[in-house]
Amino acid sequence: MCVSKPATVRTSAFIDIVKVAVISSKINAPSLAPYVLYMHGDDQRYEDEDTLSRWLKSQGVRVVNSRLSFAKDIPPIRWRMKTLTGVCKMDIARAAVALSAELVSRRLDPERVLWTDADVLWSGDWDHSSPSLPTFAAGTEHFSRSLNSGVILGNTTTLAAAWPRMLRFAIGRRFKFAVADQSWLNLFWGDAWERLDNAKYNARAFVHPEPPRRPRASPRPRGRRGRQDEMVAVAPLEEPRVWHWHGYKPSDVRCWLRAMANGSWPERAWRPLSCKERRKGSCSYKPIRGSGCRYLGRITPSPCYLRTYTILLMEHERFLALA
Repeated sequence: MCVSKPATVRTSAFIDIVKVAVISSKINAPSLAPYVLYMHGDDQRYEDEDTLSRWLKSQGVRVVNSRLSFAKDIPPIRWRMKTLTGVCKMDIARAAVALSAELVSRRLDPERVLWTDADVLWSGDWDHSSPSLPTFAAGTEHFSRSLNSGVILGNTTTLAAAWPRMLRFAIGRRFKFAVADQSWLNLFWGDAWERLDNAKYNARAFVHPEPPRRPRASPRPRGRRGRQDEMVAVAPLEEPRVWHWHGYKPSDVRCWLRAMANGSWPERAWRPLSCKERRKGSCSYKPIRGSGCRYLGRITPSPCYLRTYTILLMEHERFLALA
């Protein structure tokens, strides 16, 4: 992971998320060795350890102190990019190449490195049997087929070699990217990357369970009436191995539960509305609107979202207690 060194004590929720990512990976994904690229601001010294870095080291995490390598290339108008943890993921491939001798000495794969956002929760181990990886593999956005950078398995040699061109590309655009590193990767690489199984490696509670894939099998013989049916094999649903708090966070779920307890949760939020139940507008299921909690309009939860988010919050709290 790449984590920004906390600048204030008001980042406790973020620190909790980082701790859960580490503890859940240690318990449920023991084949992985956790590394954290610890990004410091210009006014922060490497020598000044803080509570989070001490905790990470106490858990056996390799903490690599760093500064954003391309900070001077970001124009002042994009100053927020320098403060986003997600942007510094662009430094991970080259950091892994620089640490390749250490990785080899630890019997770790220096060529294929997995990096994730900090807001993940591991419920299973990574499958290391995947074939060759020319560039990188990533999950996709729920809203489109474009990549979601929350979970990436990267070929470090390829990505490090492409870095000069990637940086020139960003400078040419004056770092104008809608979603920081995610848009940067999408625009630069186009379709030259592989797809991870979202339901397994980038599960989002608002869309769980994802519809099963339905590969087509060989057709049946034609019937008497000339009709040709096709047998459809439904792939079995698998339990997710990596959950991603993409969009709503643990604090949002706590807000929902408080709204239910104090009676401010909208009655219509308990079930999807049919088109006939609305006089105008979209038939989209927008259950959180009007609850007093944070509302993300682009997310339309599945009918199972309350159960899934509640279980995920329970797991978050359990791992946090262990931390």
